[in-house]
Amino acid sequence: IEYFYRSKGKTMIFMKNNETEEIFQTKKAIMKELAENYFVDCAKGYIVNIFNSFYITNFRNYWF
Repeated sequence: IEYFYRSKGKTMIFMKNNETEEIFQTKKAIMKELAENYFVDCAKGYIVNIFNSFYITNFRNYWF
């Protein structure tokens, strides 16, 4: 799993092989089931697998 994205009551799972799957669990329920040292709850609606990330940036320090 690369990352999860939650929006409008559903969660999409994006996998490394470009497949997706739709589930209806909340971010909180998903985080309880995941290995906490592999996934991080970040940016609104996203849970990311840190081992499939190239870099991590703190966007709170950026102005858009």
